[in-house]
Amino acid sequence: METQQLLPHGIDFFHLPLEKGTVILSLETLNRHSAFRRTRKPFLYIKQRKISFQSEILTIGITLGEEKEEMVYLQVKPTELLVGCSVDTSESYLSRYAYYALQDLMNHSGECDFKEFYWPDFFHPKTGKSKYLNIINDRWGMNVGLKAPYSYFYKPDGYTNETDPHSPQ
Repeated sequence: METQQLLPHGIDFFHLPLEKGTVILSLETLNRHSAFRRTRKPFLYIKQRKISFQSEILTIGITLGEEKEEMVYLQVKPTELLVGCSVDTSESYLSRYAYYALQDLMNHSGECDFKEFYWPDFFHPKTGKSKYLNIINDRWGMNVGLKAPYSYFYKPDGYTNETDPHSPQ
């Protein structure tokens, strides 16, 4: 497999499969592709913040304990999640920063739905910005949705007919 390089330049992306027919990552899938596990030590402080969403890439800052903040980059594709990190992550290895960032995004049932960050072809290829999306990043978190004048645009669900459980075979 050829190394896929996206923004920021020089970052390699690890490929995590999503649940069939969805843009959901499960804890089971994450654990299957990493040796890291959430520590049971109550004193490991994990701080995470969503920094930006450009060129279909969500940038998250994560701090583990007293270490300096590192960046995790996520891009949602129809069948997989591309995960990059400012340190240690490669096409064949998922760093602990990336693991903890993804694990921290999951709900109590051990899943993370990336539907809010699946906007294929909604960004300008050169600027990385979108004239169609309203991206709000404030103290209450990050919200992404269509701007009012474009509310009629069709947003793909993240699956094709081959993976749609309701499509005729």
